[in-house]
Amino acid sequence: MATSKFPARELRVLKERLMKATGCIEQRPHPDLASIDDAFMRVMIDPDEEDNQIDALAVRDAFLEFMSRIMENYQKYIKDPGSSKGQPVNDHCQSKDFFNFDKFRADRDASRPQTFIYKLTQTSTFSYFIESRSLGRSVNDEQIIFFDRINKLKRTAKKPSLLEPFEPKKKIRAEQPSDQDLVPDVKYMYETFPASLEKGLYYAPRRLNYYRQED
Repeated sequence: MATSKFPARELRVLKERLMKATGCIEQRPHPDLASIDDAFMRVMIDPDEEDNQIDALAVRDAFLEFMSRIMENYQKYIKDPGSSKGQPVNDHCQSKDFFNFDKFRADRDASRPQTFIYKLTQTSTFSYFIESRSLGRSVNDEQIIFFDRINKLKRTAKKPSLLEPFEPKKKIRAEQPSDQDLVPDVKYMYETFPASLEKGLYYAPRRLNYYRQED
């Protein structure tokens, strides 16, 4: 897609955000830019090292915004394949049965094959996305729900990024289980998998100490 015609506004914003995310690089071209897609594989980032590295989260955020703007309101182009054929939806339906490709491209001035959006809609990845979104039965359901939510968001002064780094809210120290009231050297077990539980083995709930204590 190197020679494809990209949507001008979305491409300009993408370039601006990528330049900011790679601000640590002084000379261009630079070999580190050739592997910028590694940003999508970095799960945890050491904050102490971030000043000297490409901002991976900002790279992901920039491309997510680019795709979400291209796909903005894509849901209105999804159609019911059964309404035109009079047949129930089944696994034999394809993306063209679920999605109005022609209108989606026309509304984005992308009816010509040399445009980026046209070529994007020709990929198997796009077709799989539409089929998964329409059928709602795929391993990517949670990602699709997340993308639909992002698709409605706009950057604001209070929320300048669409993505947020994962940071644990608090840490709770795990305590060793209490052996209070337990008879020493007694094994609590069944000979076979029980059809019903033996109530005589039940004890009153033991107190959990310091379970609210934070480090």
